[in-house]
Amino acid sequence: MPGNYAEDINLIIYGKVNTKEQKLNKIFETNSQAHSEMKRLIQQKLRKGYSASDIPV
Repeated sequence: MPGNYAEDINLIIYGKVNTKEQKLNKIFETNSQAHSEMKRLIQQKLRKGYSASDIPV
């Protein structure tokens, strides 16, 4: 909702190592919604076999 500064944003950065990353902003009405979505995406990727990266962004 433009103009509503009470929103929370998840910035999702993804891509292959040694390539230019892609970015996606998702806007949520509350911090808890943003946090729940972040946890859901992490669990989804871990189930698919992805692993966390130690490469700094």
